[in-house]
Amino acid sequence: MVAVCDAESGHYLGSKQIEEGSVLNWTPDGKNLVVTAMETDSVVFIPVDFSTTDSVLVGGVKGNPWKNQKVLEILDDCFEALSEMLDPGTVEKFKNTEEKDAASFGWPGLGMALRNTWGLNENTPLFRYFHRNGVTD
Repeated sequence: MVAVCDAESGHYLGSKQIEEGSVLNWTPDGKNLVVTAMETDSVVFIPVDFSTTDSVLVGGVKGNPWKNQKVLEILDDCFEALSEMLDPGTVEKFKNTEEKDAASFGWPGLGMALRNTWGLNENTPLFRYFHRNGVTD
């Protein structure tokens, strides 16, 4: 998911679902977002129109894309979220992965995505939960 916000007000100007594992850049003229998919090396341009009252990202949606997102607070929340993202076999394989191998499971894609989207390097409820239970890295 990519979202564009007004830097002064913080209001969301639009969002659009993109492929996971993508790198984003602006074109020099600021009229497009360039999305490069890491797995396929494909490049897509998303036109940006700041003159509209709809989503500034052409083909996107207006508003906060994360407003209804559940905040992860405990380990069970993590497995519930993983079950929505991955097939049951992959979730079960991860549950049975030895601790020493867990950090590299699906690396870099899955591990990095979970760390970043679940706020595991920030002071989030999930971060605090893990630290209270002795999981610090």
